Amino acid sequence: MRGYWHFAPALALLALSTLLNAACAPGKGDEPALDLASAEAGLREEGSGDAQPEEMARVLGLDPAAASALRDAFARRDAEVEAWIAGERGQRLIRLEAEMFAAVEARKLDDVKRATAEATPLRDELRQLIADHETSILDSLGPERRVQWEGYEVAKKMLDLMQPLELNFQQAQAIEQGGPAALAQAMRAGEPNPQAAAFLELEKWVEESVLTPDQRAAYQDIKASNKLRSLSI
Repeated sequence: MRGYWHFAPALALLALSTLLNAACAPGKGDEPALDLASAEAGLREEGSGDAQPEEMARVLGLDPAAASALRDAFARRDAEVEAWIAGERGQRLIRLEAEMFAAVEARKLDDVKRATAEATPLRDELRQLIADHETSILDSLGPERRVQWEGYEVAKKMLDLMQPLELNFQQAQAIEQGGPAALAQAMRAGEPNPQAAAFLELEKWVEESVLTPDQRAAYQDIKASNKLRSLSI
């Protein structure tokens, strides 16, 4: 869920990076057309989110009534995000992102900077709308279930990173069960970023007690290429 709620303006960063990498290449004669459809599809994909009510209900063991209320909360989220994207400000953001990529293709750095600057407040507005729904949904779970869910997200991030290690069922289960405990411990310790602290504590325990020696050795390479892994939850 966290990956959805805290998405960064990835299109802007990618556009700038692409432009700088292409700065020395020869220019094109024709102005590229605006690809509004691709820009809109990208924004809707970002707004769709990773977490779904069925997954949350399963992880938390919700009864039918609680699961139904959770589905209603997600439906309200989806409807409001859809209305924002379909509205004037969402359509403006879509056009700006299409302009941004067109400027990248034309290698016009000033136009990329302009579109990025104009798009930023609109993206901030959409992120705030999403964040408000996150707060509402997570608060509705209650403190214990919220820790259980956010701890599951910590463990899920670790399982995703460790997928190349081919963990067996018992190993994966141990990691999933260890996530909420690690998060609760980090919160009791007053960590400023409890999710990141929980990830690092869980990782230490998993390396020492769950992985085989060969898996532990292979995981060092994964860690080396994901130095900020604890901050992306």
